[in-house]
Amino acid sequence: MKTFQTIVIGFVAGLAGAFVFYSYQTEKQKREEPMANYKATNFDPKEIYQPSTTTSHATAVSTHVDFSDAAVKATPSVVYINSISQTGSSSYSY
Repeated sequence: MKTFQTIVIGFVAGLAGAFVFYSYQTEKQKREEPMANYKATNFDPKEIYQPSTTTSHATAVSTHVDFSDAAVKATPSVVYINSISQTGSSSYSY
């Protein structure tokens, strides 16, 4: 009885596998388009592209720019980064 049950289960599993394979193949054929439907595209421009031009706006430029305040504020972070890279430490403490 055990042998008959194994044979029946194997037969049903084989039929189910064949059905899944057949349905997958037919669905795949429906998804594929024939190559005749593809059209070649012409990439030549129909007209010469000319970008739109805009007038420049006059901006106020200060001739006396002092970066000393920014340098004073940025120096500690640069020194901190430099000291970390020289020690080779991979742990960062803030």
